[in-house]
Amino acid sequence: MAQILLPQRQWIRLFLRNFVRMTGKFLPLIKPVLIGMALMLFSAYSALAQCPMCKAAAESSIKEGQTTAFGLNDGILYLLSFPYLLVISIGLFWYFKLRKARTAGQA
Repeated sequence: MAQILLPQRQWIRLFLRNFVRMTGKFLPLIKPVLIGMALMLFSAYSALAQCPMCKAAAESSIKEGQTTAFGLNDGILYLLSFPYLLVISIGLFWYFKLRKARTAGQA
């Protein structure tokens, strides 16, 4: 299968044209998701002081010269990264499966 090489400007135009088509089609679905994300972002301010025990333990360990607080921070980053990795892996699996089905249908 021959690969078509286009200049960079044509790739940008093609991307923008397809992006506009896709967002126009999925705009009714995107709006509630964006509104929900904005609400979650603005409501997270009240959750900043959720665990004073953890904060007190981390501050006291830093004052004593221990590294417990750094381990706590690493654990928090690990727990935060797992859902993102899961969503990315499912998205990539879905993308490659659709891509394989499309190329099999064209052959």
